[in-house]
Amino acid sequence: MITQAVGLSVGGLILTAGTLALNIRGWLSRGKQLKETYPFLGALAVGVMWSACVGGWLGAGAGYAAGAANGAGEKVMGVTGTGDGMIQRGDLAELTIGGGLATIVASLLFAVGLKAAGVPIKKRMVGGAFVGIALALTAGAAGLFGSTIIPVTNALGDWAVDLAGGLE
Repeated sequence: MITQAVGLSVGGLILTAGTLALNIRGWLSRGKQLKETYPFLGALAVGVMWSACVGGWLGAGAGYAAGAANGAGEKVMGVTGTGDGMIQRGDLAELTIGGGLATIVASLLFAVGLKAAGVPIKKRMVGGAFVGIALALTAGAAGLFGSTIIPVTNALGDWAVDLAGGLE
């Protein structure tokens, strides 16, 4: 049974690192062109945004994705007989109302891109979103993402809200 997770296990981290390594390996084998990283990194940013949606449907979906990683990771760790522990949890910065707006727009763009993409690009996008969701639950990555992706998301969304006339 998949449950909603609020942290990442060691096994979940292994699966996340494996997904990241496979994407880096693919990028290296495709000639190390920067444009080849866009689907993965863009989706990673969207995954981080989803993890910041505490209390919303996007955040719940991110929690279930992390729960699936933890469940599969528990089985991976089961081959060692050592059990599975939890990684130190980090807290992302909070989304503003404008940041929520930017997250919805980014999610719609992700969905449109996923629909239009071929199978190899879809795999990179899904992998990127998974890595973003999972790493956003760890202390080190949450600090990095909370000082980069979330403030940019908030700034873009707040700018759009101000452009429309601002909040009352």
